[in-house]
Amino acid sequence: EWETPNLRIDYGDLLVKKEEVLLNESIHLMPKAIFIFIMYGLELNDIMNIRLSHVQITDNEKELYVTIDNLATQTDRILHVQDQNEVNVLKNLFYQALDKGASHLVHTKKGDVYGMYNPSNLPDMIQPITDQVGYSLRSTKQTMYAYIYYLVKIKGRSIEHISEILGKPLKVTANLVKSTLERVE
Repeated sequence: EWETPNLRIDYGDLLVKKEEVLLNESIHLMPKAIFIFIMYGLELNDIMNIRLSHVQITDNEKELYVTIDNLATQTDRILHVQDQNEVNVLKNLFYQALDKGASHLVHTKKGDVYGMYNPSNLPDMIQPITDQVGYSLRSTKQTMYAYIYYLVKIKGRSIEHISEILGKPLKVTANLVKSTLERVE
């Protein structure tokens, strides 16, 4: 019989360690960006599908907006990033991708062209962050569940509000909340 994997990530603890990760100069931009998106509860497919055309940097470069196209639920989510460390990482990665002629924010070189990132490299790429925060971040779902748990139990957000935050339909969000609460150790 299949058992639901337990939730082993403390999102509040990740929040405390986030700035340290983002300011760590030995960690490259790409894993930092993936970490930021994971912290917002995004799943790997959604992260991989962020095109440069989905990123809008404000004129003063103090905030940016990222449109996330959720292919599974056919919904869009607008991520409004205001944390200056997050903005700097994503903005620098955006300009780096633009200079390379990449089509996607999280990208990799295939031959002579930069295209969508290959997610099979994620464990190796994210390892320095995993080492620093003390949690395995190989599963974006685990981090999403930790984020949902944080929103429900720590922040007291309603399912409707979480649905808006995640950009997912209400029914999907309700199932995610239920699954999250079943996973808590």
